Parts: sequence; C-alpha cells; structure tokens
Amino acid sequence: MKIGEFVQQCRTTKDAVRYYEELGLILPQRGQSFKEYGEDELSDFQAIKEMQQLGMSLKIIQSIFSIKRTKKCGSSVLIKTILEQLKKERLKLSTEEQSIRRKKKDIDLLIEALQNTQLIEEERAANDRENL
Repeated sequence: MKIGEFVQQCRTTKDAVRYYEELGLILPQRGQSFKEYGEDELSDFQAIKEMQQLGMSLKIIQSIFSIKRTKKCGSSVLIKTILEQLKKERLKLSTEEQSIRRKKKDIDLLIEALQNTQLIEEERAANDRENL
C-alpha cells in the first residue's frame, strides 16, 4: 500500500511516518516511484505506539528495533532488552506514584487547615454579631 492508505490505517500523519522512517523504525519497500508499506510496517507502527504509551522514548524504541532486526524477534537479547526497559518504566511510574501520593496528602492537610481557619473565622464573626 502507498503512504496515504498506510496513514489512514494507522490513524497518523505522513510526517509521523516519514519521521519514523528517518529514525529507521519503519522500513517500507522501495518501489519504482513510491514506497510500499505492508503488514510488517503496520505491525512495527503498532509496536512503536504501544511502547510510547508505556513511556518508552523513541531512542529506546530505536535500540529495541535495532536488536529486533539483527537478532530477530524472540531472541534472548531482544527479550532481555525489552524486560529491562519495562522494569525501568515501572520503577519510574512507582516513583511518580509516590510523589503524587505525597502531594495529595499535603493538599489534604492544607485543605483541612484552611477549612478549620474558615470555621474559626465564621464562629468569631457570629460571636461578634451576638455581642453587638
């Protein structure tokens, strides 16, 4: 298929596809006057998007694709590399999660303190009105 159909199937832009080509992530077959995209390129594009959704950078994805192309799918080196990257992403997410929990706790404490201050001020204002 030509790039237009490929872009439609992948729900992306020509610029994104060309950028992935520049990075060596998508390698379409060269025809007489155009590039030909097939099932391999569709699978590669989907894999790229899945890895990005997991937080992997294009640089990391490039290294994974490089191993995939030299060692083939299912190789122990490829599996080990992917596992290492997934573990790093999981650790990063855990760290972010802890940070979010701390911030949420700090916000809860601040809300409580402000609500208490508000109640005290409302009671003081009510007492002032009663004393008038």
